[in-house]
Amino acid sequence: MTRFTNAVTAVMAAHPQPCVAVVAHGTVISLLAAHLTGRDPWTVWRALPLLGSVTVPWPHQPAQGTFARPGA
Repeated sequence: MTRFTNAVTAVMAAHPQPCVAVVAHGTVISLLAAHLTGRDPWTVWRALPLLGSVTVPWPHQPAQGTFARPGA
């Protein structure tokens, strides 16, 4: 999760736009979206339809290296 978060952080820093699309597998997207919104990762993942999308606000400087898998 840390590697994905760092990659998204780098993209957001390189492209400071109001809206940036990130394409990835539902599992990693769910973990990041759950962390950013305070929701349960399993609930976020189960709610994603096939080819679905999640929209979340991105903090200006998110904490890096603080993400863990559920149950870890």
